Amino acid sequence: MSETPKVLVIDDEEAICELIVAVAESAGFEATSASLPRDIEDAIGGRFDLVVLDLSLGEIDGIEIMSKLGAT
Repeated sequence: MSETPKVLVIDDEEAICELIVAVAESAGFEATSASLPRDIEDAIGGRFDLVVLDLSLGEIDGIEIMSKLGAT
């Protein structure tokens, strides 16, 4: 049996994270979200099949997060 695809949602707006997670879960994905800088740093260490990333995160540069994701 194949593993459930995993989605990571990164956005500094909690409501956006909740919405995207709800849609992903209703489509059969296992979804995780992160909106605070410390949570984002922890989350990007995981393995995900899809990442939904807001590039304008305020305190953190979304492009920097993207390059860290590519390094894992």
